Amino acid sequence: MAFSSQTYKGYRVAYMGSDGPQNKLHAVYFYQKNEKFIGSILISLELDITTSSRDDWESISLGPCDSKDESDVCIYVGNIGNNGAHICTSRTCTNGRNNVKIYKFREPSLSSIRFPGQTLKVSVATILLSYRDNFPAANNDGKNFTLLRSFNSSNSAHLCRVAKLLDSPKAEAMFVDNLGDYQTGDRKGDIYIFTRNPNDKSQMRIGKIPVSVHANLGENEIMRVPFQVLNGGPPYLGALDYDYTEVDLSSDGRLIALRTNYQVYYFPRVKDQSIFDAVGNITANPCPWISETPIQQDNEWQYESVAFAGKNFIAEASECDNSNCEVPVYIYELLKKGEVGGDSKAFDGWDGAVETTITYDDFNNTGNDWGRTNFVSGGDNAILVGQDVYGYPNQCFNSSSMAQIQDNNGLASTFYHSQSHDCRSYDQINVSFRYFSAALEPSDNFFLEYSQDGGNDWMIVAEWSKGALPGYQCYTASVDLTSSDLGGFTESVKFRFRCNSDRYHDYVYFVEIDIKGIVFC
Repeated sequence: MAFSSQTYKGYRVAYMGSDGPQNKLHAVYFYQKNEKFIGSILISLELDITTSSRDDWESISLGPCDSKDESDVCIYVGNIGNNGAHICTSRTCTNGRNNVKIYKFREPSLSSIRFPGQTLKVSVATILLSYRDNFPAANNDGKNFTLLRSFNSSNSAHLCRVAKLLDSPKAEAMFVDNLGDYQTGDRKGDIYIFTRNPNDKSQMRIGKIPVSVHANLGENEIMRVPFQVLNGGPPYLGALDYDYTEVDLSSDGRLIALRTNYQVYYFPRVKDQSIFDAVGNITANPCPWISETPIQQDNEWQYESVAFAGKNFIAEASECDNSNCEVPVYIYELLKKGEVGGDSKAFDGWDGAVETTITYDDFNNTGNDWGRTNFVSGGDNAILVGQDVYGYPNQCFNSSSMAQIQDNNGLASTFYHSQSHDCRSYDQINVSFRYFSAALEPSDNFFLEYSQDGGNDWMIVAEWSKGALPGYQCYTASVDLTSSDLGGFTESVKFRFRCNSDRYHDYVYFVEIDIKGIVFC
């Protein structure tokens, strides 16, 4: 199951399909009736493929077709299961399969559909993966994938099943990165696959298909690509009740939902963090809560689907206990951490995140009184001014007052938070502001500084220089600070602005200093 950004008459639309050998999936729109969500098929998509009894559809994902900024959206269908490996009856069994497939095609426009229930035939590109040839060799993390330690007739079926799952791994969870991160090497359009091993969860691995491999793959083309297993071991293990059966990525690429048959775990993906680091067993920092799925109700056999259903909503679906039942789908608001103080609100830019204002100062109508702001001056070279004598910043600041710093006179050329702030609950802090520089020389600059001990010690976290930015212009700046990069935020956080110019009349003006704390889940 995967939700589209398109809607039908204002209703959410998801692409859904059954596992096993298939060639058709359905666009389903959901409407609310008597406090329940009802799904109805909008259109069926019949893939132009040849099916086999060994096929095993397990996952659907929507994501960019390539890594371009304005990429089209493609549908990716993961024919990546290996149910045949479960029915081995001897040590030399040949059930299961070596090769699995991912089908890729552009998402159709739903706005042109006038009559629901039609079937549309689609041509696909096929990514062919070889588990047997590439999975063990690409491990490179010092672990042996062979769990078959001994063999006797009493446990032959079980051990053969283990051997086949390792020799030809089973996978059910797949998603496509819709964000990318150039600092880590991740790209929009990269495909990630999570392998399963119910007999030993530590043998699970994360596979990656780079977007560069499939971006130019055309309709009706087939490409055989290596199954690249990421170094570093398994995904997050924790106290898992079972191995992973599905995964999804929020629409902004910042929150990952990984589900087992019984629970959904959520992992924030912060700036400059790779997908693997976000969910890896050693590096992952999961949200301190999990969603427990209501299971074993009528027609609910096993949960193998989870999807972000828009901003702050999660959808889960179960397989039916028979072929004729109605598929139970739950759509509910995503849980968040407890309030972190201040005026918390849902943050429009992130699925599953909460943004809280720490301080905000536009300096309007403050005159020369720092007591009306959240800052204090360090000395004579940091003042509040009204209309500048030269009129330079007035061309872009709609404010009757502004903060000004000048010179390079240590503390006297700074202004800083008058009170410490408890930021221990935040995953990230964003500092944004508008500024205007006047009369700075190429070697002049100013700093944003951070203190974790109430202002006793300061560290530079960002710098702006005349050499990089022409003077006598207006600018907007934004800085993201991640808790893990600074050793964890403390209960005594302060921020400071400091001028570092070479003479008295080198000015920098500030308005709209907005400092926010962000909790990812």
